[in-house]
Amino acid sequence: MKNNKIKILLIVTLLVMTILPVIATKYFFDKSLTTTLNLGFSYKVSDALNNSADNLKRLKKLDAVNEKHYREQFDQVQGVLQVYNEPSVIKEKIEASIKVYFWLGLVLVLGLALLLGLYISRKINNHYELIFSNLLKEQKKVSYLEEISSWQELAKMLAHEIKNPLTPIDILVSSLKKSYESRSPSDFSNQLDKTQIMVSEELNHLKEIVNKFSEFSKLPTVRLEAVHIKDYLVKIIEPILATYTDANVELQLDQNISERVMLDPALFRQVISNLIKNGVEANPGEQVSFHVQVQSMEGCDSLVLLVSNEGLSISKDVVKKMFDPYISSKTTKSNMGLGLAIVKKIVVQQGGYIEFKNTNYGPEFSIGLIKAENELSRR
Repeated sequence: MKNNKIKILLIVTLLVMTILPVIATKYFFDKSLTTTLNLGFSYKVSDALNNSADNLKRLKKLDAVNEKHYREQFDQVQGVLQVYNEPSVIKEKIEASIKVYFWLGLVLVLGLALLLGLYISRKINNHYELIFSNLLKEQKKVSYLEEISSWQELAKMLAHEIKNPLTPIDILVSSLKKSYESRSPSDFSNQLDKTQIMVSEELNHLKEIVNKFSEFSKLPTVRLEAVHIKDYLVKIIEPILATYTDANVELQLDQNISERVMLDPALFRQVISNLIKNGVEANPGEQVSFHVQVQSMEGCDSLVLLVSNEGLSISKDVVKKMFDPYISSKTTKSNMGLGLAIVKKIVVQQGGYIEFKNTNYGPEFSIGLIKAENELSRR
């Protein structure tokens, strides 16, 4: 609706800018032409011509030798007087002819200007299409290279994660064979038990890697419903804190906020859980304080959920790609860098957005959620 109003306003403006100069030109041209003709056909000129005719008559009588010359001049004056005896007819003819030539010239100029404008616009359009086409080609190249780079990073990471448990398994099996050949049955039996335990641990780690990739690739379908955000946060925070004993969460909920938001309760619980887990893992061995705040502005379609903690700030290099898969500042063996990627995917699937910034108090995530009243009114 707003775009249509802008288009109408632009069209009206262009019409006004085109028509007004033409109207002004016609008005001033008519006025100047009329004034010029009135000056040319002044009664004073007619009086002067009559006086000239009378003087020529007198001269003809007084100077008979040059009578023929005076008669010729008299005839010329009479011819001019005939014109001035009917000034309105002559003025109309002159005015009509001048106007015809004027408007023909104006139409010709406007036509040439239009053709020139069309020619220039076509040139600009062709140039624009060429540039746009080149940009699309370059964008496809960049997109392809970025995609290949992402796959290379993924392959590199997978190779590293799989190699880590396979290396000790290979060493353990080789050592087990040597032990079988050189040690007594009892010593070999003890080493076999230890090897079995260690191999099982490494295999469990491999299974964990596979499960995490499976979890990331198969997030369930979003099922949105209208939820009172304050009641929902109070309900889910306590079970989450039972999982992360190194976290303290303070809910800063404005009692005046009563809006509902559209979200999937089960999936969004994972968002809050992952954000708290991320803060706890970024500050190992410390008690981390979290603050959860809800902000709502009148006239805004979204409600903002702020989740911050008082832990260490995140480096600028990590911030740029922190929501990308397999990006993390933590170096623990079990960390795959998928937590924040899953968070963003869930939030975006629910029609919201998520942003991050380092504040003076610590890292802060801003999550925009669609207000239920606005979303339901659109349906």
